[in-house]
This record gives sequence, structure tokens and C-alpha cells, in this order.
Amino acid sequence: MLVFTKPMTSALFVCPKAQNLHLTGGIRMLKDTRSQKQKFMDELGHQLQRRKLDTQQMNDGLLHVKWNEQKLCTVDSSGAVRFRAGDILDAEAEHQLQSVMHMAKQVKEYMQILELAPSLCV
Repeated sequence: MLVFTKPMTSALFVCPKAQNLHLTGGIRMLKDTRSQKQKFMDELGHQLQRRKLDTQQMNDGLLHVKWNEQKLCTVDSSGAVRFRAGDILDAEAEHQLQSVMHMAKQVKEYMQILELAPSLCV
């Protein structure tokens, strides 16, 4: 769906889900129906995949993280990282684990900031 704020004079906004559009104070906003916890898990999974880590969300509510096809850790929706000492076999695995911990903290922080900001359809 294409949305113009003023005929032929303003920026063009593209919104994939027209049924979720709401007009608030003259700004068209896209309503996201996912819970904050699910948004966090999705965003964290995406960021970890960008860092070449394999992630999979399971029915247990955890994000399972693998590195070099070996189990590395799990992350819950509060950002807590759990791992077994036996899964951390070398310095590189330790480095990857620290990266997961750092990314979980960072994503949690900016998700809290985004929660306060209005969702704009851009």
C-alpha cells in the first residue's frame, strides 16, 4: 500500500500491512501486534545471525545459539544467557559467548528505548 501525507508534495511511505495502520496526530503508524518479549527475541536472533551465529527459537521460549554447529548457549526473553561450561571448549568459543552476552544486553537496552518511541511507518 502506498500512502501520501500530502498530494504529490511529501515523502512516500510504503506500508506492507494496511489493516494495521492507525492515524495518530496526523502521523500514520504501523501497529505491531507481537509482544515485547517476542520482538526482543526476534531482534536478538537477527543480530546474532548477522554475526555468523546460528539461532533457533524453540517452543520452550528460548533462543538456542550455535557456533560452528556446536551448542553455545540459550537466551531467554529477559536477556539472560545460559550455557554449560562443557560447551565452551576454547578461547574462540568463550569470545563468541561473550559476544552473545554483549549483544543480548545491547538489544535489550535499545528495545526499551524504542518501546517509548512512536512506531512510524516509513
